[in-house]
Amino acid sequence: MIPAHSGGLLAAEVVKAVREGDLDAVRSWLAAGGDEFVNEPARYEYRRPLDPDVYYATEKLIHHAISGDSANSTAMVEVLLQAGARPELDFLMAAIGRSNVNAALTLLAHGVDPTPRFGVWTAIHYAANEQLPNQAGLIRALLDAGASANARTSGNHVTPLMFAAGNGFTCPRVLRLLLKYGADVDAVAGDGRTVDDFARRVLEASIWHDPHHLPRDTRIWRAPGVAEGALALFRDFRDFRAAGGTWKRFVREPREELLILRRLVGRFRAAPPSVLFRLFRPQFPDVLFWKVLEFWRSERDA
Repeated sequence: MIPAHSGGLLAAEVVKAVREGDLDAVRSWLAAGGDEFVNEPARYEYRRPLDPDVYYATEKLIHHAISGDSANSTAMVEVLLQAGARPELDFLMAAIGRSNVNAALTLLAHGVDPTPRFGVWTAIHYAANEQLPNQAGLIRALLDAGASANARTSGNHVTPLMFAAGNGFTCPRVLRLLLKYGADVDAVAGDGRTVDDFARRVLEASIWHDPHHLPRDTRIWRAPGVAEGALALFRDFRDFRAAGGTWKRFVREPREELLILRRLVGRFRAAPPSVLFRLFRPQFPDVLFWKVLEFWRSERDA
């Protein structure tokens, strides 16, 4: 526990500064010896709305940084980590639960291990199941840090791809990222459901048209086209794989179609779409054509 008085501040003042994002006060506290206690829990007093009673939470300082409402939350996490705070799994889970993706990315950059289970789920399960800003960026960072695209929950053995398919607000890139990193599209949960079953269940929800103010209860709402897109992606990938294709070739196929179209245009056997007319004209230099294709993105890109 942080002593009642350390580094020139009372413990309650340290927590207040961390939660409010007062970077100068926290840096001063750390420089005055507070870094000795940066991994110790600190007590926080709070009152619930419409409740006269006083409650207490005892959490480590990074927890307070993540759960505070400051715009400096991520910067505060960085300051504490640089001062010697250990990047712990429960910090990562708290950041995901609070939709604080930047704080989660900061923890991953400092080496937090996302692979162990936290209760029933792992970190990538939480990230795939939540409505998150930059969800695809977080999923990619988790996978690059060692999280498994085929991790199973304890009990019902649900995979991240199942959770992502069953989330009516999943960023479409998340599905492609998981498949790119080897997620099994044919996996079966403990209750017999597949990724398609999770996606079809979403179709029962009503469509929510406001992307800037998302609903809290995703069981009764979904974004337009997300579930339909997931089912189409799974179907197309299975068909392509059944014909002997791989995920890498599946992603490249749209570009290969463009190359075929260019050859046909060059032989006057096809006409390009008007939006691509200049790109496909015979006098368009090959080197520029290939340069454009380097940056060409299709719906299959992760």
